[in-house]
Amino acid sequence: MNLHSDRSIAEASASLRAPWQVALLWSIVALLPFWGLFLAHYVRGQHLPTGFICYDHAYYAANGREIFERGNGLGYCNPYDTSPDAPVIYYHWLPWILGFGISVLGFDPGSWFFTVGLVAGVVFSLGTFRLVEAILPSSRFMPGLFLLSMWGGGLCVLTAVACNVVFGLPPDFRLLRFDPFEGLWFLCWGRNCLYTQEATYHALVAWAWVGIVRGKPWQGVACIAALAATHPFSGAQHLAILGLWLSIRLVWDRRFLGPWLATAAASVAFAGYYFVYLPRFPEHQRIFSDWSLMWILPVASMAAAYTPVAALAAARCWLDRARWRPEMTFFLVAAAVSLFLVKHELFMPPRQPLHFTRGYVWMPLALLGLPLLQRILIALADRLSRPALVAVAAAGMLVMSIDTATWLGFMGRESLEELRTTSAVFDLLRQLDRLGARGIGLVLCSEGADDNYLLGTYTTLDPYIGHLFLCPDRDARIEAAARWLKTGAKDPALDVVDIVILSKFRRYPIDFTGWEILCENDRLAALRRSR
Repeated sequence: MNLHSDRSIAEASASLRAPWQVALLWSIVALLPFWGLFLAHYVRGQHLPTGFICYDHAYYAANGREIFERGNGLGYCNPYDTSPDAPVIYYHWLPWILGFGISVLGFDPGSWFFTVGLVAGVVFSLGTFRLVEAILPSSRFMPGLFLLSMWGGGLCVLTAVACNVVFGLPPDFRLLRFDPFEGLWFLCWGRNCLYTQEATYHALVAWAWVGIVRGKPWQGVACIAALAATHPFSGAQHLAILGLWLSIRLVWDRRFLGPWLATAAASVAFAGYYFVYLPRFPEHQRIFSDWSLMWILPVASMAAAYTPVAALAAARCWLDRARWRPEMTFFLVAAAVSLFLVKHELFMPPRQPLHFTRGYVWMPLALLGLPLLQRILIALADRLSRPALVAVAAAGMLVMSIDTATWLGFMGRESLEELRTTSAVFDLLRQLDRLGARGIGLVLCSEGADDNYLLGTYTTLDPYIGHLFLCPDRDARIEAAARWLKTGAKDPALDVVDIVILSKFRRYPIDFTGWEILCENDRLAALRRSR
């Protein structure tokens, strides 16, 4: 097997690099279809947008607030643990950035989360451009192949249509059923630019892979170490990928000993934190148990999502077996490790296997296949007229991007995950935040389904009813609050509540003797218990 030197590959790649202005322009073009969902979030809907287009996003901002409110300036406790002894044990730099903007600079939580995400998305897209550029032997068709890497997907929608035709169903019946959770786990690459946290993680991965392809392993180590310092799932996944690949390279080249040792040290620190330090705390053990979910990738979905890129990758590896390049080994390692983690329920108790998808199987296979696809396009260009070539390329792009286009269409009409609330709630939450109100809060006004959850994001209060999986005894708390609201019969567990938010247009069977108005507007009032 003929292995090219890393230096010669890096030099060849450098000669093909587009000016940064061109790279940035194409990077933004690739993001425009996805950014349309942000526009939809802000212009549609019965209630006001928050800037959080996914339910989980608000808790990242709440984590960041806790660093500066109940934390120690670096670490935070679970923002939905109302115990005064909640341990400060979580240390991640992305929530710190969010918390600094919200608690220190005073930015609106949703707007700041959205802004960080926009910046991370551009860095992610630009890194992907440079990555695609680095693995292609020619600059011909480079922009189109880059856009394919950002917009491309699998055959999930076409598989659904085929099944509908075979079984006599309407052709458009449940088109996203082979895309887990209606496409929200992002089996392909580009969709990840929509979520601030995923855009950040993928930016680090993209630039790590750029370093590896260009013969700069230390760049890869630095990016993956930063990733591991802020997210457990992606951190474990990419430390494993990098560590295995460096171990393979170390067999042939002792120059990789330094990066290998650094990756090993990062892996030991990561394992010590997540598997030794955190399990010492019962509060974390409870959360870990709640997050250990059987969210798996069905075999049919896996086949529909990965078959096109896997076929291209296999063909390219076979055809170039005598011209093997070092990054080809890396991409095979990345795809294999990611696929093992995606299906780890076959070997061990599941820990949200879908968390290891996020394009981390699809993209390495796509990167393996793109040079072959470029050669096919060049051969077609030599044989076809320009209109015919454009037609063939457009048809191929349509087929490869139909999953993403269909998903964007559905999400553009309605996203069941986004968080919205009313202007009255927004106003009251901002008043509470300006007052620096402390204690445990409970929303009883029923203005929005997630207003209790948003207390931890928009105010200095700790919500009595918080995140779906992170709030201790959440079901019991909901039941106690509902009984109090319906009958006035107060559960002793509600004695910890310091502030309640009420509607002025509703009668409550609750005795509020001893409570005082803290702030109000024309629809709502926040009452504080007199201690």
